[in-house]
Amino acid sequence: MAVVLSAVTSCDGRSDKELKAIVLDMCKYIPDHGLRDDAGENLTKSYYDAYSGALDAIPENDGMIGDEEFLYYFVSGQDGEPEFKVKSVEQKGDSLIAKITLQDNTPHVVKLVKEGGRYLLDDFDDTKQQCLDYIKSHGE
Repeated sequence: MAVVLSAVTSCDGRSDKELKAIVLDMCKYIPDHGLRDDAGENLTKSYYDAYSGALDAIPENDGMIGDEEFLYYFVSGQDGEPEFKVKSVEQKGDSLIAKITLQDNTPHVVKLVKEGGRYLLDDFDDTKQQCLDYIKSHGE
């Protein structure tokens, strides 16, 4: 019985079902058309800073959409509210790496990091690095 139990619980005693629920709850904080008001409490500082820094780096323009357009379409595009499904969760130290899909079955990867006793969203499909690259290419 102990062998079976250890296969379905994580290092901190949470079951696969509980970890999937945590990931699913945090998916609503994936930046999409901007940041939610409570994003600062649910994203790691590094992810929050990368995304908000990329928004701040958008150059003044004449209202035309430029190469910053990706910042507004991480998840939903113009398709309304996204519907997430968590396919799997792997725990690596204080991180959770989850494979998820959206309503169209498109596969994605979400990373959460445990900070201050709870898991926070740290990345979605390497968008943190994309934001950092955007800041570097548009910085002053």
